[in-house]
Amino acid sequence: MRDRTNQTRAFGFSPSIVTVQDDPLIVNFMDYGSQLSRGFKAFKIWSALQTFGVEAFKSAIDHTLDLAQYMAELVEAEPDLELMAPVPLTAVCFRIKDASQAGHAAALARLNEEGTAFLNSVRLDGRPGLRACVSNFRTTRSDIDLIVARVAEIARGHQRGGRVHRVPS
Repeated sequence: MRDRTNQTRAFGFSPSIVTVQDDPLIVNFMDYGSQLSRGFKAFKIWSALQTFGVEAFKSAIDHTLDLAQYMAELVEAEPDLELMAPVPLTAVCFRIKDASQAGHAAALARLNEEGTAFLNSVRLDGRPGLRACVSNFRTTRSDIDLIVARVAEIARGHQRGGRVHRVPS
């Protein structure tokens, strides 16, 4: 700020619950914003809406929702993968058929290690699986193709007795 006095006139106050002694070496940031101890998050949202418009946000949300549905369709088309739950939003929970928790953990580690994707583990109805959450507006269909193809490849390795651990019989 060129002139801090304008900002402190707008935001500065001295409630009885907050006692601060003046110290010329310390800048008291509570007098420079609309909240005391937290960032003014609503301002960031307001600014983004003013800059990009509501339609940009609607479009980005629709894009991620469509990609999650697309991923669910790809998972359902893979014989070695199984969709674990409906996909009403952007989280896609699926599993490698017959893989144990350790097998799913190994698959996650491999995906992360090679930089393909960062997925999470999930447990639904007592069964282990993988969880992808499509939340980045820059994600593309080819990204989703790559993730599902790579997990399916890992699953095929599991079916051949590869590194992914089987569920005990």
